[in-house]
Amino acid sequence: MKDAFIENCKASGIEIAYTGECMTTDTDYSSQAAQAMGLRVCSEVFADRAYRADGTPVPRGLPGAMIKNEEDAIARVVQMAEQGTVCAADGSTVTLQADSVYVHADGCKELCFVKQLSAALPAAGIEIKAHSA
Repeated sequence: MKDAFIENCKASGIEIAYTGECMTTDTDYSSQAAQAMGLRVCSEVFADRAYRADGTPVPRGLPGAMIKNEEDAIARVVQMAEQGTVCAADGSTVTLQADSVYVHADGCKELCFVKQLSAALPAAGIEIKAHSA
């Protein structure tokens, strides 16, 4: 069914992009499957999550999983966008691809944070654009 949907979209000139969690290994099977179907893949990073040395997010139930300081979170996103790296919870540097930034919306200050992030990225010389751009 999904193959028919994708083919119909392509035939109609509708662009589909698969956005998946950024992985640092060859085990990101969802992204590999999307690429095999001819979809553009956008790697997503989390603005407010800590990462492990293997490039996966620290599980939310563990201490330090969420980056609560907005300035720290913004600095991390700028680093991910500029350098393609993030400092892992163990202090190591992890290489990743940051095509899309995910902001969790289960708190009360997300809109303000997104506005700050939207100002900080261009101020750092990082262009914000739509996936289709």
